[in-house]
Amino acid sequence: MTPWEFWAAVAFTLALIVAAGFAPARSRKRCPMLVLTRKPGERIVIGDGPARIEIVVTGVDRGKVRLGITAAREVPIWREELLPADPADPFAPELGGEGG
Repeated sequence: MTPWEFWAAVAFTLALIVAAGFAPARSRKRCPMLVLTRKPGERIVIGDGPARIEIVVTGVDRGKVRLGITAAREVPIWREELLPADPADPFAPELGGEGG
């Protein structure tokens, strides 16, 4: 597996988890994960109908993968570091800095 394939798989996995709104209640380490490899311009489709989510690799540059996400306006899409904190989840990210 090349470094590009590795980072593309990591980026897509994170995008899929965020786009699907999936957050395990206990430990993120116990979560089963689908790992996919995509090249620039290739897509992943989640669901169908009005809840359909499309994720496309728009580019790869210097170890960073750019993703485009198409979803209904009602579907919240968050970067992990900006997720609202869940007080019941000990693994929830903490928002730092002033102003949240």
